[in-house]
Amino acid sequence: MLLNLKQVQALDLILNILNSRYSYSSNPLKLVVKINDSLWKGNFVNFSSDDYYLHQEYINSFGFIANESLEFEDVITQLSNLKLNKYKNIKPSTLHLLLIDLVNIIKDLDTSNIKLNLNSILYNAVNLEGSISLPFILLDDNSKFEVISIVESD
Repeated sequence: MLLNLKQVQALDLILNILNSRYSYSSNPLKLVVKINDSLWKGNFVNFSSDDYYLHQEYINSFGFIANESLEFEDVITQLSNLKLNKYKNIKPSTLHLLLIDLVNIIKDLDTSNIKLNLNSILYNAVNLEGSISLPFILLDDNSKFEVISIVESD
C-alpha cells in the first residue's frame, strides 16, 4: 500500500499512541516501510508517551532549538473520533489485522487538516536488510512510501 508522507506520519502517530496505551509485546511496535527499494523501520513522528504530545523541534529566529508540542487530537482532528480501544486485544500474531485496519483508516484521512507541519524525517532509522542504523534519514516530502509491516522493535 502506497501512502504519502503525511499519511505515514499519521499512521506512525496512531501506532505510537497504541504502544503507549496497550502492551502488545515487551518492545514497542514499529512500521516497516520501503524506501528506495530497501526495508526500513523507525519513527516518522516524535511522540512522547509520557505526556501524549507530539513534539516538533526547530531552530527559532534567535538560533536556539525550540519545541512545539501539541496533543495528537489537535494535530489531526479526525483522530479524535477514532475508537482506539477497539485495538486493545491485538496480539503479535494478529498485527497484520491491525495494519490492514489502520491503513484503511489512513487512506481516507484528509491530510490537509494536519495542523503541524512535521519534519520530513525517519528518526532512529534501522535498515532491515543490513547493519545500518542511522539517527535519522531526511525524506522527500513528495515521496510515496510502501507500508510493508508492523514489527516489534529491538
